[in-house]
Amino acid sequence: MNRYFWQHTLQYFLLLITIISVLISFYFITNPQLQRTLATAAISLYPLWGIIHHYQEKNLTLEIITEYLALTLLMYWIVAAVF
Repeated sequence: MNRYFWQHTLQYFLLLITIISVLISFYFITNPQLQRTLATAAISLYPLWGIIHHYQEKNLTLEIITEYLALTLLMYWIVAAVF
């Protein structure tokens, strides 16, 4: 149980650090093309993180993959609409 808790804490901590880093970078970067590239990279990492997380949990299903991909497409659509 202790190993399980720490393994997941590390995974979520790395995801949180990535999100915070992207948000801070958006504050300092004023070039819209660079912001779009940063947003695309961050959006691409999210489903990758989720699929790896569920694979390690041994509960990865087609529904979970579809959900991550649908959410990723929605995020891409929002970024494309903003920029």
